Amino acid sequence: MFNGLLRSLIAQSARRCNEIPSVLLKLYGHGDRRPSIDSLQNTLHQILDGFETAYIIIDALDECTERKDVLDWITEIVPQKPGNMRLVVTSRPEREIEDVLAAYRPWIEAQRRRQVPRLGLEALGISESEARTAARELVTMLADEEAPRLEVAYRAIRIGDQRTLWGSCSTTGTLSFNWRLVLAPLAVADYVVVHELCHLRVHGHSQQFWSLVERQRPDYREQRAWLREHGPELLAFRPAR
Repeated sequence: MFNGLLRSLIAQSARRCNEIPSVLLKLYGHGDRRPSIDSLQNTLHQILDGFETAYIIIDALDECTERKDVLDWITEIVPQKPGNMRLVVTSRPEREIEDVLAAYRPWIEAQRRRQVPRLGLEALGISESEARTAARELVTMLADEEAPRLEVAYRAIRIGDQRTLWGSCSTTGTLSFNWRLVLAPLAVADYVVVHELCHLRVHGHSQQFWSLVERQRPDYREQRAWLREHGPELLAFRPAR
């Protein structure tokens, strides 16, 4: 799977180049169809060097079967790419993952401060308390509206200050949401709520799960793409005191 992750990142990065990167031609130029992990990593690093800014999004890290390899790669690449790389990781809270991300918290915060504001959040003048109250009212309304359609029932709703998650669903039926969702477009918040409600029917991010999400919200990819593009700015937002 880790091998597949590197290949996917290389392919996605190469498609954004004006021409096929020479380092990619060298990688496969000798007929080697199964390059080593080190070769793949070096190729990715060199391609990323050609971008002014590169965003890498790793979704649902907690479900990765080769999590240790991915975490090792994160600890390796972060110190090497302090300027042009933006790394976004989503995961349910787990000690192993939290420990790695905590070690790079200063770097993460520095990268967030480098974000160029595009959403105009600084003009809101809203306090965290006000935003939390509004978020609870919003997600409760959305959950109460959608739950009967999915034929599910949640136990409780929790509003938190998660640093890597927009929402989560516990095994006991508690839905947790990031209070910053209230700053996103309504359709985006709606998608996150529906996403978590779907987990009451299907655990994990299998094809069955995504098919269920798509039946409920056929345009969910647009909302997910918005979060991937603007999520770092939302997470960097600091409310008025």
